[in-house]
Amino acid sequence: MSIQIRSEPPVDLRARVAHHEAGHAVVARALHFEIGGASIVTEEDSAGRVINRWSEALLAALENEDLSIQQAVEAIQVFRAGRAAEERFLGSGREVTWGVDGSEDDDRRALVLANRAAPVDGFALMAFGGELTKTLVAFQWTAITRLAELLLEHDVVTADEIDAIMHESEPWAPDSVT
Repeated sequence: MSIQIRSEPPVDLRARVAHHEAGHAVVARALHFEIGGASIVTEEDSAGRVINRWSEALLAALENEDLSIQQAVEAIQVFRAGRAAEERFLGSGREVTWGVDGSEDDDRRALVLANRAAPVDGFALMAFGGELTKTLVAFQWTAITRLAELLLEHDVVTADEIDAIMHESEPWAPDSVT
């Protein structure tokens, strides 16, 4: 009797990062946040990034303690979208559990935001935002996969290219759901 050990096929790290960053970018645009583009060029502190233009306003609102629950939930969705897209890309319910992809840092930022917006129950707000994120990622999956493919081809994608992908991949925004 021989024992066969099955292992899951390795997943290309660049493809994981591309889906992770595409998740952030598409969800940010679907929620009407301004971004400057997306990149999977490895830098000292990350494997990729979305060039955002909304964080300064968000940070100012945080500092002034002038952040609404809705603003917090939308920002949490953007922070959690990378992990959600990566998990969907990996398939079969596999959860992202290691920090190379930046998910730990994204989750830490989301939790800080949730605790500032809802000091009594930040974890509940973060969980709520996380569930909304999974739905939005599923809703925008066509745009996310198209953007990931473009990132894999070019490494850097502009905001205009992201918007074009989203317009071609209707639905454009969650408020189009009735």
